[in-house]
Amino acid sequence: MRDPGDLLYEKPALVQTLESYVKDILSTFTGDKRIVFWDLYNEAGNSNYKDRSLPLLKKVFKWARAVNPSQP
Repeated sequence: MRDPGDLLYEKPALVQTLESYVKDILSTFTGDKRIVFWDLYNEAGNSNYKDRSLPLLKKVFKWARAVNPSQP
């Protein structure tokens, strides 16, 4: 997923939307043979967010583990 930037800090409820999105994508494509790897968070910390991206990065990995998608 793309870093939501300031929206995440302006609208904390966005985290629930992001969780649903991440879990939906992983669930939908979990058995798809075309998936070579999962890029869960594109360029975390980019755009000068640095360590501010870390809490969301940890959440994204937690959500992915909960879905337990296949890995090649």
